[in-house]
Amino acid sequence: MDYMGQRGTRTDDRWLFPGPLPDTPISSHTLSDRMRAICVEPAAARSTALVDLALRLPPTVLSRLIGVRPHTAVEWAASQARYAATRTSPVFGGSPPP
Repeated sequence: MDYMGQRGTRTDDRWLFPGPLPDTPISSHTLSDRMRAICVEPAAARSTALVDLALRLPPTVLSRLIGVRPHTAVEWAASQARYAATRTSPVFGGSPPP
């Protein structure tokens, strides 16, 4: 099969990063290696993504999405919101939100 100029490429679209075997994702180690190859530190990227989710999603949705207790998600979201507020405060050199 010819897919985007690559012979033998599987068209399995179940996984964002398909693994070497059918219906499997790549390993976390392989994904980490690929991220480091493009100068992205996996731990920092994960933390940034989780903070972004905490600021954008309701805590109940966040808790189901990342597998934590709802109470934990509420506390974490509130903590991230407080941190974000200090980062945009004129007292700390930021500018107030529009």
